[in-house]
Formats: sequence, structure tokens, C-alpha cells
Amino acid sequence: MEFAHVARAAGAEVTVLQRSNRILKRFDAELANRLAEASRDSGITIIFGFEACQVERSRGAFIVHGSTGCNQSIEADLVVNSAGRLPDLDDLDVKAGGVNRTAHGIAVNEFLQSVNNPRVYAIGDVCDSGPKLATVADMEAALAAENILNGNRQIPDYQGIPSVVFTQPPLAQVGMMEDEAETSGRRFRINRGSMSAWPSSRRIGQKHAIYKVILGEEDGRILGAHLFGYNAGEAINIFALAMKFGLSSQDLKKVLWAYPTSPFRI
Repeated sequence: MEFAHVARAAGAEVTVLQRSNRILKRFDAELANRLAEASRDSGITIIFGFEACQVERSRGAFIVHGSTGCNQSIEADLVVNSAGRLPDLDDLDVKAGGVNRTAHGIAVNEFLQSVNNPRVYAIGDVCDSGPKLATVADMEAALAAENILNGNRQIPDYQGIPSVVFTQPPLAQVGMMEDEAETSGRRFRINRGSMSAWPSSRRIGQKHAIYKVILGEEDGRILGAHLFGYNAGEAINIFALAMKFGLSSQDLKKVLWAYPTSPFRI
């Protein structure tokens, strides 16, 4: 989706071939659907249920074949495969070093140490642990170095790490999604609403803007926050901070936020 929005902003005609019936399954479905709507409004075409099976060159263009029975085709000047990524471990010959790997990377214990070879530690995208984000890799690097030098004492904390899709506007989240809250056994409530009529949205003509915050029923602690709109990637850090240090929604409301920024009314 990020590639699609960059290309569209540069003036390209963009088509997203989505294998499933929705985009961004690791993000809140309601907000992801709003992003799909905003994408279409910007001129991006999204085709759902299209599973690519083959890409071929034809007279200077690319032809993507897919869908049921591989019976549909889309012609394009450029094809970007964003179906996922794998850790680049083949050249390291980790098997020779007695290092076990999974489909997601090197298998490690809670100290980021290989479960088979105690001389090996793994972090970041080659580590089968934690979200694959730059800030997480930085944190893991510091902990792994500490454990190598001083013995296994440090354990990474993966709670309350925000994630952002840098589209226009961006989509951001931290903590639980609604379905996770429903299966957690905790009593919770949801604050949700549109931000499109807020001054921070109206001054830039923003049509698509929505928020959803999941709160503990008893104490008002923030269990999850989901934002879609201008500056969501910055605003989500406030909720991550609140979750990290146990601040409630009432604590946040005591802050006199700069007006008319997004956190002013969420």
C-alpha cells in the first residue's frame, strides 16, 4: 500500500492485486477498509481475490496472470512483488553451524540466543522473535550485545510497539485489536469516531480520518489504539507511551495538547 501511494502521488496509474478479500490483515479491519476507500478515491484500483500465478514479459510490458484458474491477466509497465519477505540466511550456511532456523528466521530463546548453538545470537529480520521493525532491531541489538558481554540477563519487551503504514493518509496502531480484546477475557469498551470534521482535518481538506481506542472497563487503561488520518504515525506514539507507563485515558485528558493537533480530542 505504501508503494501504491508513492507511485500514485508521482502520477502513475496504480493497480493493487490483493490475494484476499481485504488489505492489511494485521491492522484493524474497519480502519483498513477506510484506507482502501481512501486509496480508491485517490485513483488507485484495488482488485480483491486475485492470486498471482505467473508474470511474463510481452512487447516491453509485463503481464500478470492470476485469480481462479489463472484465467485473468493485467498488463503493466512495472510489477512490484510485495507479497512478503524471508530472512536472507542461505549464504550463511547456518546448518553447518548447528543453528536451527524456522520459516521466519533463526530460532532463539528469550535472550535472543540460538536454541541450538549458544555462541550465536540473532536480532532483527533474521530473528524468529518480535515484530520486524527498525526500532525493534535496534533494541534487540543492544540487548544481545549486553547478553553476550555480561551473560544472559536482558529480555526484550515487545509490548506496546506501534506500527505504521505510511500511506496518504497513514494508518497506525499499537496494542490489541478489537478481536484480540474480545478473546482476552478482559472487560473493555471502545471509543471510536470520525476525525474528518476536526479542525486538524478540515484545514487540510482531509476526507478520511477515523480513530478507535480500546480501553479497560474498570481502570480506563489503554489496551489498543488505531488511528487513520493525517499525522497518525506521530500521534500513535502518544498511545504507545501511555501503554508503556500505564497511563489511563483520564491521565491523557489532563494534558493540555497543542491545538488543533490530532491528540487534542482523541
